[in-house]
Amino acid sequence: MQWCGGPHHIDMNWTATHPSAQHGTVPSRTAPHRAALHLSMPRLLACLQVQRIELRAGLSGNLTYSLDGTEHDASVALRIWLQAAAVHNLSIGFIHAPLRTSAPTEVARQLDAAKALQAEFGAQALIGFDLVGQEDPGKTLLEFKNVLLAGSSPALPYVFHAGETKYAGAPSDGNLYDSLLLNASRIGHGFALRNHPQLRAEVKRRVCRFEPAPLGHAPCVTAPALVWWCRRGVAIEVCPISNQVLGLMDDFRNHPLPLFVSEGLPIVISSDDPGFWQPLPSPLSYDWWVAFVVAGERCGGIGLLKQLALNAIRYSLASASEQATMTAAWLVRWDSYVDWLLSQSVTID
Repeated sequence: MQWCGGPHHIDMNWTATHPSAQHGTVPSRTAPHRAALHLSMPRLLACLQVQRIELRAGLSGNLTYSLDGTEHDASVALRIWLQAAAVHNLSIGFIHAPLRTSAPTEVARQLDAAKALQAEFGAQALIGFDLVGQEDPGKTLLEFKNVLLAGSSPALPYVFHAGETKYAGAPSDGNLYDSLLLNASRIGHGFALRNHPQLRAEVKRRVCRFEPAPLGHAPCVTAPALVWWCRRGVAIEVCPISNQVLGLMDDFRNHPLPLFVSEGLPIVISSDDPGFWQPLPSPLSYDWWVAFVVAGERCGGIGLLKQLALNAIRYSLASASEQATMTAAWLVRWDSYVDWLLSQSVTID
């Protein structure tokens, strides 16, 4: 398998942006080879023709260290990632993601820390806030409502893990409701939406549609022969391999992804924790392969892949101008891929 190739190499060829590659920084006292792995990831993703990644990480405390034992704070880790991404022309944004087991006072402190990092590095570098960790034994969003409401800011969107549970009616099940009430820009996992038809309808109602721009609205995306107006909504970050590894279902055929797609929910594909269970050289492609096998035959075939890739751009937290640039570049690559695919077609009598 080649890491770099022409448009016929399907690994990430259609994944123009990846909203939720999680845990991108290196914990203190982690083995040096893992530090090297993380620093090489921007090169690998660019080699696979990924245009943008949005990483969740707990950006507090000492995250990296030098070989002489000197530890460095979050600003050093961000600077390393941003510099490495720039070298490979890779767009990158960070979502500050402390643990949901934290006390409300600590979450308030982490919100302030995220805003401080955003002031230092800019709104296009520090792009959102989440609470991560297993939902069932962790605290619910309701327990942080006062902190989250007080700390809410359009400049720092919420991108909450919610619905990562198989237990209908459990306290953690309520995180889906609270994510919407807190105006989350995306919902991580959303697996339990299968049990909530009214919530699915609400997610669909808020869907971001691309259509001719109405009078008085500036277009957010320009592509050949099309000018699109973006109505922002809430996307579901579907993580099929993570859902199986963590026991939400055993058989991929029981995953709710086909239900979500058939009902028109806004979907993006995520690998959740690729550092744990996604092998190199393709840390993202396996979730895409599973999604296609599970839902592609019933939900549009190769057209589903195109829609998922366009969703990945439109539901990213990149600026409108950057989304336009990524969309135009991706459409060129997609057309090249389809041309190659057609050239490989075999007629069977």
